Amino acid sequence: MRFRSSLLFFLIVIYSCSNIAAAHEIRVKLFSEVRENQFILQVEAGEYEVRVNDNYYSTLKQGDRIVTLLYNNRVIVKARNLDGISADSVVLKSGGDDSSFRLTGSTQSGKSRNYLGAVLFIPGAGGLNAINIVDVEDYLPAVVRAEAGPSGTPEFYKAQTIIARTYCFRNIHKHSIDGYNLCDDVHCQVYHGISNDKMILEAVAETEGIVITDNRGNPIISAFHSNCGGETVRSDWAWVTGETYLLPVTDPWCTSSRNARWTKKIGLQDWKDYLYSKGLRADVMAPHDFVFRQPNRRENYQFAEFTLPLKQMRTDLGLKSAFFSVEVEGDAVTLNGKGYGHGVGLCQEGAIEMSRKGYTFDKILSFYYANVVLTHIDNAVLPLPVESQRQPR
Repeated sequence: MRFRSSLLFFLIVIYSCSNIAAAHEIRVKLFSEVRENQFILQVEAGEYEVRVNDNYYSTLKQGDRIVTLLYNNRVIVKARNLDGISADSVVLKSGGDDSSFRLTGSTQSGKSRNYLGAVLFIPGAGGLNAINIVDVEDYLPAVVRAEAGPSGTPEFYKAQTIIARTYCFRNIHKHSIDGYNLCDDVHCQVYHGISNDKMILEAVAETEGIVITDNRGNPIISAFHSNCGGETVRSDWAWVTGETYLLPVTDPWCTSSRNARWTKKIGLQDWKDYLYSKGLRADVMAPHDFVFRQPNRRENYQFAEFTLPLKQMRTDLGLKSAFFSVEVEGDAVTLNGKGYGHGVGLCQEGAIEMSRKGYTFDKILSFYYANVVLTHIDNAVLPLPVESQRQPR
């Protein structure tokens, strides 16, 4: 198996046992998938200092509860022996590294999740914003658990942790205009509070601070997907722009995995109607003309003079991937597909199989990302805040 030259893929060790690197806190909006106007918070461990409009109000200990709600674009605070205080903002500041709280929303879903760190309540455009202020290394275990699932291996989880950490810092200003860094759903990275998965916790600890950068020190677009079907795709085929480190890779590791193949049947007339809606002339096509073979990834579905981007077809038809062939059988069209996801970057099922074969996280990452560097985040070039990116008039 060919791996890219180690001269192009360095692991720069700068984090010693003296733990000299500074902590990196981020702000994550919680319960992003729903509109919330009220939260109930209960202290699960340790204690929390309550600050209203940045002034000390009280201290909550284990088992204590507080209610915050939105009214007339103000935050109303209710707690024991308190009728209510109106404020611009309310912060519950953690009393120590082991302090945690349970947050419950007011929607019918009744979701309730546990978190480390502090929490800020402020009015938002879509309701009351609950923003978790948490160290990146405490944030990552829950992200890896949500994005990578429960069936990983130690080296795979290390690779996925580095990917998640890289995403975090590359997108650190994604929601700065809204008063936080990232949200907790698929728009950013899924984050649903504390994860106690021992293997993932160890993976985070053993890769502390490590990110993937390009050769200029910028955190990369650390794209990943479930299964590439045996071949990853260049990023400009899946998205708008190409990246020099997101290049096609022939991947033998995932081809026998759960998501390696799929099939979908579509009525022949429905298939014709779809293609007609995309500009195909109705008077020139016979059914056998729709046959399309894709033994290796291609950018477009093409026959005669008709061309349609495969990524568009994947979106329009709700397909698992853009890596599929087309067969016509009677009055039906059969799509025989490979893989699951956009196909760019790391293939999760391939990476898991590599780890089972003895490959370490750095070898896994160097297989899927070209000409990149592993380094500590303190050595990386972080993106500028949105305000700093604006061009002078």
